[in-house]
Amino acid sequence: MNNKKSLIILPFFFLSFALFFSFFLKNAYSDNLPFSDLKIKDLNSVYDDKGNVYFAGVIFNGGYSALTPIIGINIKNTSDDKTYTEYVLPYGKIVYPQTEVPFKFQTKTNGYIIGNPFIASIKNVTKPFYDLLKLDYNNMPIDDKKSLYGKVKNLAPFSIYNVSIYASVHSKDRTQIDSVKSEVIPLIKSHEEINFVINPDDAIKSMVYYYSCAGLDADTPITTLSIGDGKFITYDLQTVAKISDFRYENSTSSIVFEANHYNPNGGKLIFKLPSLNQDQNIRVFMDGFLSNNTQIKTDKRTTFIDIFIPPKSHKITISGVQ
Repeated sequence: MNNKKSLIILPFFFLSFALFFSFFLKNAYSDNLPFSDLKIKDLNSVYDDKGNVYFAGVIFNGGYSALTPIIGINIKNTSDDKTYTEYVLPYGKIVYPQTEVPFKFQTKTNGYIIGNPFIASIKNVTKPFYDLLKLDYNNMPIDDKKSLYGKVKNLAPFSIYNVSIYASVHSKDRTQIDSVKSEVIPLIKSHEEINFVINPDDAIKSMVYYYSCAGLDADTPITTLSIGDGKFITYDLQTVAKISDFRYENSTSSIVFEANHYNPNGGKLIFKLPSLNQDQNIRVFMDGFLSNNTQIKTDKRTTFIDIFIPPKSHKITISGVQ
């Protein structure tokens, strides 16, 4: 690992990082959230010959809310007996219900006493998981670098931005020894397939046996859909559900997608559309039938569609969008 450049900017980086997170924690995060839903698992530490320690693990969401956590670690300086906290984000911005996301800390050990990572704070979000990227990879390393190789394909009818792939790294005895993340892919166009490679840390490379928990992190898709003839429509979608096969059907002037709510009892999905004209007649169908679990309200600018999604996956059709 080459740290020459990072050592030059390290003091400024940590100061900026600490100031950012202190503001972030104070202004964006609440204490009245389900901390008990989040658990740190598979925690392990690895030391290198330069006095660095690497903490790797996963954060698991056992609840039914989509959460954005911040992970902290307390570090005590033995020379002045002062303790400070460093913070990191998991490799996936949002930890969705019943899923886990890897994370990693790297810090110096000489002259310091290091505590265990803990969940410092969380934020509740209502962003859907767009299941629109397909991963294809072999979880066994295949070269001397012990790298993970694969492909990612965009199945959506629109481009997806700033995509990265993450995974947990395991030794032969199944212990997690590292958390890794690919370089950011700035843009994947509709139906485009791109190769990726992820390299483990040099400190643990000789111990790498296999990868697991590969997942994706990306910016929320730009909320516009092409409706033909060079025209686009904007929308806003709020829910804690997995959304797939998202598209606009010109033949029926409909937005169509599959929705599978993370709550096993079902839950809400709120869809907002601009009120394009007075003759717009919005109707919602679920699995081919007119939905009775939907409320539609319209003001001069926006149509609000409140849909209850029953358990399991359902095909949603919002017609009259033109």
